[in-house]
Amino acid sequence: MKIKIYLEKFKTLFQDSIFATNRNAQLYIFNAVLGGFTGNLIYSTNNNLFASRLGADDYQLSLLLSIPMLISMVILIPGGFLTDALRSKRSMIVGALSAAVVLYLGIGFLPFFIEFKFNTFLLFMAAVSVSSSLCSISASVYFAEAVVVENRNRIITVQTFISSIMGIIIPLITGLILTGLKTNEGKIIAHQSFFIFAALIVFSQIFVFRKINAVVEVPVKKISFGMVKEAGSRLIRNKKFLLYSAVYIFFYAVWTMDSTLTYISLTQYLQFDEVMLSYISVSSTVA
Repeated sequence: MKIKIYLEKFKTLFQDSIFATNRNAQLYIFNAVLGGFTGNLIYSTNNNLFASRLGADDYQLSLLLSIPMLISMVILIPGGFLTDALRSKRSMIVGALSAAVVLYLGIGFLPFFIEFKFNTFLLFMAAVSVSSSLCSISASVYFAEAVVVENRNRIITVQTFISSIMGIIIPLITGLILTGLKTNEGKIIAHQSFFIFAALIVFSQIFVFRKINAVVEVPVKKISFGMVKEAGSRLIRNKKFLLYSAVYIFFYAVWTMDSTLTYISLTQYLQFDEVMLSYISVSSTVA
């Protein structure tokens, strides 16, 4: 009964005049579908499975998770300053997405021409984390320019719902595909195909963002070193911020540690195949 009520509420939300008449809202929802498809096609357990088939050991699997995250952390602050200083935030989004297309195509096609080992894959994924971080920062800022305040919550709600749906559908599809292939070579080619397909989807996202126009004027901010130093000094003296940061870092460290260990335990000790891993992924999304 409750599910029916939630579906009715969501149906009403979709029938809202914003999604019926506002072009930017429609484009953002379409982009959520594309982004959810790409994220679940490339990440989740598929990355670890691809790395394992390229010969990665347990330590290298941990590097696949930690190094891109470390690079993203380093990129976030200067990337935020750069985005604030740009007059056109959309140009940053398009540039970052274009870089992602090239990198995905590289991962997809290079194994056909060279000996593609784990270290090469790790290097590419580290570069992908740079483009993803820059895209995420600039897209968040541009969202404030492209959508007026009173419409943002409804668009974010629909985007979140679509992401959850894609988190159920895509892992099941990729799990069934990989389980149906019997040779390691065939599974590696399937992973390459996922990256090539993801490149095509990201390429289409470029056209979507080029159609989204700013409707709110946001002034360009000039960031100086003195402002950064002052902000850092104020944060260090803020006890509530330091306590929150400590708790957050501890939680994130444990959660990240559990991610790799869970994959290793499921694949090496419980001998889960790809479709079983997809069930675990779907269960996490549903929960």
